[in-house]
Amino acid sequence: MAIRNQPTRSGQIHVPEPGPASDSAPPQEPSTAAASEEPVATEQPLAGEQSRLLDARATAYANARSQEKSGRRRGAKSPMAVRADLLSDSKTTDSGARRNVDSAGDSVESVFNYTCPPSPPDPSAPGSGGLSIDVDGRTLGTSFGSVGVNREVAVSGSLDSFGASVDVSERSIDREHGANIYLMRGYTSLDFSSSRSYHDGTSRGRSGGLFYEPGGGGASGSLAFKTIAGLTTSIGGFAGGGLIREIVDHGDYTGDQESLRGTRCVEMRRARNIYGVALPGLSLDLGVGGRIGVAKGSTVSYTTHLPREQARGLLFEDGNRLSRALRNRGRALGIVSEPLPPPNLSKIDQIKVGDRIELSTEGALSGGIVAGVPAVGYAGVQLATRGEFELTVERPSQDLLQVKVVPTKVKTVQFSGRTVVLDATAARSTAQALSRCYTFDLTRPKAVAAYQALLKGELPGGGKAKQARIPAPAPATEASQKMPAGVKKTEIEWLKGRFLRSHIDVGFTLIEWGIAHNRADFLHHVERDRAALDERVRSLDSCRTIPLSGDETRGVRASLVVVSGAGKKGKVSSHFVGLRLIAYVTDTKARGLELNDDIDAINRAFGTAIGRFHQPSLKNARAIAIESTLGADELKELARLPADQLSAAAVAAGTPPRPLLALGRALREQPDPRRRAELVQEYLADNGFAAMGALVRLLGADQMALSTTNGDLEEYLDRARTMLFKYDQPIAASDAGDVVQRFAEIEKLDANLVKLRALVADDPLLEAETRAGDLAQIDQARAALQRTLGLDHLDAGQRQALIDRLGSGWVTAREARIIELLEHRD
Repeated sequence: MAIRNQPTRSGQIHVPEPGPASDSAPPQEPSTAAASEEPVATEQPLAGEQSRLLDARATAYANARSQEKSGRRRGAKSPMAVRADLLSDSKTTDSGARRNVDSAGDSVESVFNYTCPPSPPDPSAPGSGGLSIDVDGRTLGTSFGSVGVNREVAVSGSLDSFGASVDVSERSIDREHGANIYLMRGYTSLDFSSSRSYHDGTSRGRSGGLFYEPGGGGASGSLAFKTIAGLTTSIGGFAGGGLIREIVDHGDYTGDQESLRGTRCVEMRRARNIYGVALPGLSLDLGVGGRIGVAKGSTVSYTTHLPREQARGLLFEDGNRLSRALRNRGRALGIVSEPLPPPNLSKIDQIKVGDRIELSTEGALSGGIVAGVPAVGYAGVQLATRGEFELTVERPSQDLLQVKVVPTKVKTVQFSGRTVVLDATAARSTAQALSRCYTFDLTRPKAVAAYQALLKGELPGGGKAKQARIPAPAPATEASQKMPAGVKKTEIEWLKGRFLRSHIDVGFTLIEWGIAHNRADFLHHVERDRAALDERVRSLDSCRTIPLSGDETRGVRASLVVVSGAGKKGKVSSHFVGLRLIAYVTDTKARGLELNDDIDAINRAFGTAIGRFHQPSLKNARAIAIESTLGADELKELARLPADQLSAAAVAAGTPPRPLLALGRALREQPDPRRRAELVQEYLADNGFAAMGALVRLLGADQMALSTTNGDLEEYLDRARTMLFKYDQPIAASDAGDVVQRFAEIEKLDANLVKLRALVADDPLLEAETRAGDLAQIDQARAALQRTLGLDHLDAGQRQALIDRLGSGWVTAREARIIELLEHRD
């Protein structure tokens, strides 16, 4: 069994080659978001696809934010506020164990509840208050109120490990007003509502809210009217958007271009998006509603090479975190000057050697209808279409431009249902993406003219840039088009297929457990130099969503690869290459020793004996992939295996024997290797991860290779590289503040590197040579960081001057430690 290590950037998971997108979208290249804290002017990641934001926000608001009670409307409470209300309404008369009982009389759970004062508030008293503690839920809640003859005012709050919530309400005979603020890490919302009831039984209500989340925010609002007959009509909606701008460090230039030697590679990323949804509704005993949503976004990425001091000024901009964040929002919006503006693509002279500019736009339109019982749940169907267009321009040398054009279209139909605590969806998407790559020789006038025409939407050789029409899968179809002088089409690539997704969430909007099943079936086609590669991909995976721990995925992908070529007389021939199998487990935020569960699953399915982790992860992305390629010989060997051996392998791997026995019979009846590969592919697409384990057990461990990606390793080595760039000058005695900041940042990073070293040394997935290389990189980074804290270059007078500056006023523990280091220098 071969083992190889593949470090990846922070927050990413890489499974080799294209695969199905988890949210019914075509595979895309992984983001290259920087992991470094300091060089990123905005610490939030780039905004995700707008259609995902649209669906997430619609789900949150389609589950009615208000409910009817005594003919009046009041704003919906946050989960913690609801919990606080339940505690404050408890009839418990003293502290002690209380057993909650559901409507059927069955015991649900035991909690320790303490309520003070021990008796319910006296309605005749002018004011009352209380404190409640739910030990089982680790929630602290408090409530105060004032009750009069015709007016009641109440204030309540709650605090737990997820965040804090405060509710204020005022009620009278015919009016009610309420407000709620909810705070948690990375998310804040403010909601308010008011309603009025009339003597004839009618009522009128309105509600609204504001929310903020990483990279954006928005507002919501609704109006509702109830008639004498009890019919309620409503209209509501929400709108929001995001603004992201950040600078990412990619290190010193290491290429062959002499003009770029000594420069620093940096990237400016900017994203803007807006979205909105209208939600009309009608309800009596059964509510019926609709939704119409739109979204639009654009992203710019500009990578260039700058002199070191200019790059330093961009990466380590002056100001605190808040001021930098505000400036970056203004730069993304265009109201604050951009210090690193992308070049105008139509002006070739502005594009420097080594520059790379990526532009993308995206738009989505959705509509649907829902029906359900108000305040209980709903079910509905939604149709959506999404289009994307990407343009990448790169200048590898003075005389060449490389351009890539990628239009994409996705159509989705989604069925959904939601109750108070359960959300279920099933979606089917069809997607097609087409990319074309060109090289333009800038010394040829016709090539320059063709490039300018491409920027206006006209492709060299004919066609529209934004057209995603997929050609027939035959080699050299588009590549044989006649190009203008100086223009060469280097590659054409397209993807077309369907994606199925089912998902169930249990819990509240921000505190959810979920599981999703994803299937994909698509064809990936690449043409280059009159040859073509066709890859038919089928996959199946399951994904669990764990609160505060990201997404854990386990799945399998089977890719049938065929190579085609055109001969001198134009005759096309094809050759079956093999069936590439990949089983994978991923975790977007590995915590503690969670990876041991993945190792146990691999050992159980594949019969391996991989050891266990003893050191906890640093809460970063991690992936493990098991690969095997079956050629004609391996497929022939599978066809020869007896039934008892097939059955034993299936039982050992933990998969039902019957499908594998059926596969064996089908393989024996089909002599064609390509058809045999298709049968194995169908078997894996129906039976998943453990089924591949059964096949590997049958063929032997030498038919598999295990690889792993470690987000922790890449992230902290990137941070060390950037920190060494920031502090590449010796400590100056004249700047005590810089000394303290330098020690604080490097000591914190070094502590994480120590943890990372222990994790790498303990990693059972690494072979000895890879582990030794990773440990050497960590040791070199730590040693280099420690050298930046050196004080030996300061003479006695400079050390004393620095001691005096550090010792003036209030002395922190870190300042005292630096003073001690200075005083013990000879």
